[in-house]
Amino acid sequence: IGGLTVGIIGAFLLANNIKKILMGLEPDEITKLYNERMGIIDAIHEGLVAVDHIGIITLINDSALKILNLKNAVNKEQIIGHNVEEVIPNTHMINVLETGKPEFEEEQRINNTIIMTNRIPIINRGKVVGAIASFRDKTEVTRMAEELTGAKKMAWSLRAQNHEFMNKLHTIAGLIQLEEYTEALQFIADVA
Repeated sequence: IGGLTVGIIGAFLLANNIKKILMGLEPDEITKLYNERMGIIDAIHEGLVAVDHIGIITLINDSALKILNLKNAVNKEQIIGHNVEEVIPNTHMINVLETGKPEFEEEQRINNTIIMTNRIPIINRGKVVGAIASFRDKTEVTRMAEELTGAKKMAWSLRAQNHEFMNKLHTIAGLIQLEEYTEALQFIADVA
């Protein structure tokens, strides 16, 4: 009976320790959270690539496959587990792992695509344990900037037209107040 009691107590302590490590979550809750996180990661329009401390890819999203022109060649499962330098030529992820310093808005050419990249080290207890890169096709960034610039120009143009229209209304109102009806009608005919 003594050995059985020790075994039960040991199993109970082990189960509690595992539950503490898993933040009190049950396996089905962990699965649900994992699936939610992966759904969010794949819904992001920016490409994401994460590597461990030696540069092995641990995560890549659908947008990264598309931006890097890897969508038709392979799937995510074939890329995860490979060294980042094999998958992404001239990557700077290894530099971020070695220095622990982030890089922001760096321009990089990959497979005839120019991308804007942010690379950030993942640090745990003062030690670099990995890195994550987020990137976007520069032509897409440029297109969005041009769209925004066009919208701003349109807004300024509309403001100028509104100002001009209000000036004309004030002129007409002034002529009517001065009882200059003929001049008001002539002004309306001239601007119409």
